[in-house]
Amino acid sequence: MSSDIRPCDCTKPSAGHVAMNAESDFQPGVRHYALLLLGAIAIVCCGCTTSLLQIPSNGVASRLTGFIKGQSADAVNQNAADDFNTTLHTPVLNDYISVQGNTLVPLRGVGLVVNLNGTGGNPPPSSLQTALRQEMARRNIPSPSKVLANPNTALVVVTAYLPANVRKGQPFDARILLPTNTNATSLKGGYLLATRLFEEAEVRGHGTRKGHEYAFAEGPVLTAFGASGNGAELRGLLARGSIPGGAISRTDRNLEIVLRKRFQSVRKSKQIADVISTRFQRYDRFGHPESQAKPKTDALIELKPHPIYRNNFPRFHQVIRSIPLAENEVARRLRMESLAEALLNPVTSAVSAVQLEAIGNDAKPFLRNGLDSPHADVRFFAAEALAYLQDSEDSTGVDILKRAARDKPAFRVYALAALSITDTAHSILALRDLLSAESLEARYGAVRAIAELKDNDRSLNTVRFSKRFVMRQIDADGAPAVHLARRRIPEITIFGVDQQLLLPAVLNIGHKIRVIGHDGDETVEISRYRVGEDTVRRTCSRRLVDIVRTAGELQAAYPDIVQFMIEAERQDNLPGELGIDRLPQSGRVYLQQSNGNESASGSTRRLGSSVRTPGIFDRIDDEPSAEESEQLDLTNFSKPSEDANSDAATVDTSATTLLSSPSEPGQTADNSTTAAQREPIRDTGTSENQEQRNSSGLLKRLMKQPFGQHQF
Repeated sequence: MSSDIRPCDCTKPSAGHVAMNAESDFQPGVRHYALLLLGAIAIVCCGCTTSLLQIPSNGVASRLTGFIKGQSADAVNQNAADDFNTTLHTPVLNDYISVQGNTLVPLRGVGLVVNLNGTGGNPPPSSLQTALRQEMARRNIPSPSKVLANPNTALVVVTAYLPANVRKGQPFDARILLPTNTNATSLKGGYLLATRLFEEAEVRGHGTRKGHEYAFAEGPVLTAFGASGNGAELRGLLARGSIPGGAISRTDRNLEIVLRKRFQSVRKSKQIADVISTRFQRYDRFGHPESQAKPKTDALIELKPHPIYRNNFPRFHQVIRSIPLAENEVARRLRMESLAEALLNPVTSAVSAVQLEAIGNDAKPFLRNGLDSPHADVRFFAAEALAYLQDSEDSTGVDILKRAARDKPAFRVYALAALSITDTAHSILALRDLLSAESLEARYGAVRAIAELKDNDRSLNTVRFSKRFVMRQIDADGAPAVHLARRRIPEITIFGVDQQLLLPAVLNIGHKIRVIGHDGDETVEISRYRVGEDTVRRTCSRRLVDIVRTAGELQAAYPDIVQFMIEAERQDNLPGELGIDRLPQSGRVYLQQSNGNESASGSTRRLGSSVRTPGIFDRIDDEPSAEESEQLDLTNFSKPSEDANSDAATVDTSATTLLSSPSEPGQTADNSTTAAQREPIRDTGTSENQEQRNSSGLLKRLMKQPFGQHQF
């Protein structure tokens, strides 16, 4: 050994030592470092390093450095928390993608309305007439000229909007319009024969070209709910109409996810699709797992709509965009705790609830904590998110949604949409309670929500009249009322099965059925008149449900029932309120209470957007835009087609523009009756009538064909 080596005097610090902080009692040495090393080895041997190693490196470094420096436990934890708050960031899909396919696709076609009461007419030569004749030839319709010349028929333009996320066979509304300068004057009482509807595109230099056939439309035409005014205004209202649920989709329409340009790659596309499919697990009818999202290219992913969000696709889009792309267990836990804190703040509760919902079942405990908040809006957003997570452990959320639907108009549309997918006994009972609510909007909203959950639920007492209309008979407490729907489904809802028609009354159900009741009578007489047939008379009680049922048995269509109810309301023959399309809507303003105190003042906030209403209650604007009206006015119906044999794809687009549906709710119908309506229809025996009867016989044969047999 070298003689230069001497024992070290450890009691005196050498010049190379760094003096420790005088305020610290901790003196790290070899033994302390050895203990730390042994502790790390023990953790590895126990298999407990996974979570530790997944903590961001700055957080681990802060803790180890703090312990080595002898800092207190509180100081160490504070430093680590600061590191997490400044460095922890979880990327969500909204940073990488945009969602497409959530818009309406306009569809158009040319069709034939029959069963008019002499208000039709032979259309002048035009490209529209050419297109209709080609469709009639395609279907082997005999004597097309006689059919078009019949005063009980009219050429019409049919427009419909293919909804986002629509499924094959799903119904949606269709709109009908008489083209400008046609000889027909009114669509009242008419029936649209099945008409093919196409997507159209404007091709530069070639005009409008037809695209794919996505739907067809058929059914009785519902004209304006306010046929009043001078002659010109009245003709304008009766020249357009709609068929609630009259268009049937022939295709499934999925969403498309487009990756932002700087993230486009096959690997990233597959990663995003896998993340979405993991969050929304679903199975086919054989129980096999099915992908919710499928990558198509490096920039495009096909996304199927999830059934849980079938009544609220705007929320589905929000949740998709809030799904984390890559997140480990520790980061997820830390983020959930941060979101749980933000959930309790009324200002950030709505966004936080959606982000927790995007995490999935792991977020349920944090959302349940929000149900106990003193703030009503915090409780609502937590309950709404739990509904879409199908949380059935606690009924508190359902009660919160029920109270919001009953008492809070701004929250009503979202509460009912959430309840409509909560398939539990408690949810059904809550919706049944809402059938007796004070607001007719809340009552009818509950009817539609129950029908979405269980269409044959006993509380609805549903009666179907073939493919013509549906009657709901609600036996519940509350004021008597009648509701008429002009969107989505031809449906009349009678609240109070024992409410009776007030007499005396003489009312029309269309132009072929009449109801007569005298003062003091307990019954009414219902008569049906038809050309060449004996008058059919029925007697029934004064109850509205019995009158509607009898009219349905006499082949009354939904527009006929609507006319009857509006006339009865105008003549004060109804014992209660008549409502038309009382649908809850989004984008309403509410008062946000301060400190959760219902009596305290607060600030006003708008909830949602009026253009993003949940699909169960959505509606399309009733009036055409200025541009569409201008295009309609430019339709030159008197100009014949330059080439009568040209393809129907060259139909003038100005005649196939978006057309408005009936007028706004609240307007009243003209209940004036003509002599032809009040007197039995008689055949005069003239040669002109004989020709009309011959063509009418052809129309009747067409009407009796199976649904969709003859498409125009």
